[in-house]
Amino acid sequence: MTSRRGTLVEDGARELLRLHGYTVEVIPPGFNKKYPPAHLVATQPTGEKRFIRIRKLSHLPSTIDTVMIKCSMDLAQFRKHLAC
Repeated sequence: MTSRRGTLVEDGARELLRLHGYTVEVIPPGFNKKYPPAHLVATQPTGEKRFIRIRKLSHLPSTIDTVMIKCSMDLAQFRKHLAC
């Protein structure tokens, strides 16, 4: 994340995940097929993984429909990555 607000959100997400027992890995910027389309990957000792992508949806209501429309490409990339 490059913006100050994005960095604060990313740092807050990492801190919350660590408090809940996750090990957090920051994905380097740029496209690489071996990395998931995420900014953070959180893993618990049980093997549970969470992929976190931080997106800014300015001036839009936070509804399921808005997320599906604005993040449909991200969701397709996640599904493709998980299928591999």
